[in-house]
Formats: sequence, structure tokens, C-alpha cells
Amino acid sequence: MLEHVAKLLKRMRRITFLADRGFRSREWARKCRELDWDYIIQIANNTMITFPGGVQLAADQLGVKKGERRYLPNVRVTLEADWTCNLAITWTRATLTCPAELCVLMTNLRPSGWVLRHYLKRMHIEESFCDDKSGGFDLEASHLTDPKRLDTLLLALSVAVLWIYELGEQVLRDDRRSEVDPAYKRQLSVFQLGWRLLRRLISCATPPPCTLRLNPFKPEPVWYGKC
Repeated sequence: MLEHVAKLLKRMRRITFLADRGFRSREWARKCRELDWDYIIQIANNTMITFPGGVQLAADQLGVKKGERRYLPNVRVTLEADWTCNLAITWTRATLTCPAELCVLMTNLRPSGWVLRHYLKRMHIEESFCDDKSGGFDLEASHLTDPKRLDTLLLALSVAVLWIYELGEQVLRDDRRSEVDPAYKRQLSVFQLGWRLLRRLISCATPPPCTLRLNPFKPEPVWYGKC
């Protein structure tokens, strides 16, 4: 997959791969360097770190306190200590729904505040995954496994997302946030404002303030096994 993406982005001068701690293997980092990409990947807090002097400690044993940042250049990670990288460590901010937690990032870049700030860009798309799934369209409920059919569904989904973003922008432009978000301060994304407005209009049988029209299309049939 990364090799395919690299072909699509071959004209880009610089690419930085961002990933969360679900990608536990350093193989992702190794692949990025093969493709001449930079990487910033969060690692699990119990990942073993080997320092130049040979001392081994888990990331959560370093004693980094809340509000602190620590940068560790030229260390090796995992119990096997077979991948050399730099680490940038900080704590996330607590919210109403999520407590503060230790955040450990491995990177080939010089560890700095820039690395920590750049990694936050991953969250720009993280919420959109929720919008496509449990927070909006329930994409996973389609149970599609055929790539062509899933690709067609994703195209329609992308168009619908743009439409709902327009609804959300209209909520903000017309100062109608209180109709769908009663909180004192805005806590919902533009998508969620549009999504809630659309659901409200549907429940009240009210036409939405903008319309969307698509020419009908029909995917080719897919046959599995013998008929």
C-alpha cells in the first residue's frame, strides 16, 4: 500500500508519515526510510528504550511529568533494541471525556516541539474516520468486502460528506448553532453541526437549505463462485 501511495506522491518534495500506536511494529518506520519519507509514529508507553550507555527503561518509567516535554536523540526501541530513532515525549491535555495520557513519538527527525505540533495534524483526519463510521454514516455496517463496490460507496460517501460540511457552514453563517448544539461553547465539528441539522430537518419533514443531485450510476455485478 505504501509503495502505491509513493507512486502517487512521487512529485512531492517531502512526505511525513503519521501513525498512531496501533502500528506497533518498527517495520513501518523502516519502510518509510526505504521510501525516503520522514515519519512520526506514536509508540506504546510500555515500549522498551535502550540508551547509548546500554540502560533499558520502558517509556512510562522515564518519569516525565504532566506538562513536561522530553526529547531523546539516538536511542533504540523495542526489547530487541534493533531500531535506532529519536523520541519526543509529552502529555496530552485532559478533556471532559479523555484523561491526560503520556504520548511517546518516535521519529527520524530531530526531536523538538515542531515534531509534537506536527503530529497533531493526524487528529485533523482522525475525527473524519468517526464521521464516516459510528459518528455518521456507519460505513462498517455495509459489510462490503469487494474493493470495487467499496470504492463506489466511498465516492458517494465523499460527496455526501462535502454536502453535510456545507450544511454545517450554513449553521455557522446563519448563527443557528443553538438549534443543534445547545452547549454554551461550541463543541461540535462542522460536520457534526451539519449532520445534526440534516437529521433535525428530516425528522421535521423540512427541506434542507441546499440540495444535492447526482446522476444515477450502477456498479458492475460481481460474481462469487459458481451460480
